[in-house]
Amino acid sequence: MCVMSMNNFPRVFLKSKEEKEIQQGFPWVFDNEISHIKHRADEKSEWKNEELGKCSVADGALVEVYTKAGGFLATGVINKKSKITVRILGHEHADVISADTVSYF
Repeated sequence: MCVMSMNNFPRVFLKSKEEKEIQQGFPWVFDNEISHIKHRADEKSEWKNEELGKCSVADGALVEVYTKAGGFLATGVINKKSKITVRILGHEHADVISADTVSYF
């Protein structure tokens, strides 16, 4: 089991037994598979847990997906308005994936 990384990316925790599809390569997480989202405004803020419907994480943000027990699964992009709430980008931590991006602006 992977331990949580020490980055500030929001963390989407799945309900029990919902991780199997992600482990098998499915590229998304549906809204009904999410237990809660853990996030903080910055590295000096306290972490807070919120239900999906009350979550203040911005749509389009990178998030890390975890099992109910806290095992890292993948990184994706969140869209709280969609039934497909997280679209998986890769199975590395978000800081690794975001370090590979190139800014054109």
